[in-house]
Amino acid sequence: MGLKKVVISVVCIILVLGVSSCLADSVNIKDCGSETGQIVKIELAGCEGEDRCPLKQGTNPSILVTFKSNTNSKTLKAVVIGTVGSNKHKYDLKNPNACELGVTCPINSGDTNTYTLNLFLIKSYPTISIDLELHLKDENDKDVICASIPVKVVP
Repeated sequence: MGLKKVVISVVCIILVLGVSSCLADSVNIKDCGSETGQIVKIELAGCEGEDRCPLKQGTNPSILVTFKSNTNSKTLKAVVIGTVGSNKHKYDLKNPNACELGVTCPINSGDTNTYTLNLFLIKSYPTISIDLELHLKDENDKDVICASIPVKVVP
C-alpha cells in the first residue's frame, strides 16, 4: 500500500475515533445512517452519566447538534422520529427548516454548523423510554446526518 493510502487510512481512523468519543461522552448516541455528513457533537443538558437523557414533561428542551457536511446543499430539513419497540412515530416540528435554526445555508462541503432542535413536551406526554432519530436532510432527501438519541420522558 502506498504512503498516501496509509496516511488517508490513519486520518479516517482518527476521525472515526474522534466522533465516537464525542458521542460517547454523554449518552449512547449512535449514528443511524449519516450519508453526506458527520456528527461532531450533540449536547443536551442533564444527560451526563445517564443511559437515557431525561426529558421533563411540560418543558421545552433544546438539543444542540454540531455536524460537518461533506457535500453542498441549498437547504436542510429536520425530521424527528420517535421509536418505542418496533413502533415509529414522526414528531411534528413547528419549524423543520434547519436554515432558520442555527444552520447557515447554503451549506458548502466542509462547513461545520450547529442545529438547535427545540422539543415541546406537553404535560400529558406519557412517561416512557423513546429512541429519537434526528435526521437532517438535504434538498435531495439524503441524510446529511442521522443521530439516534435514547431519551426518557419523566414527570
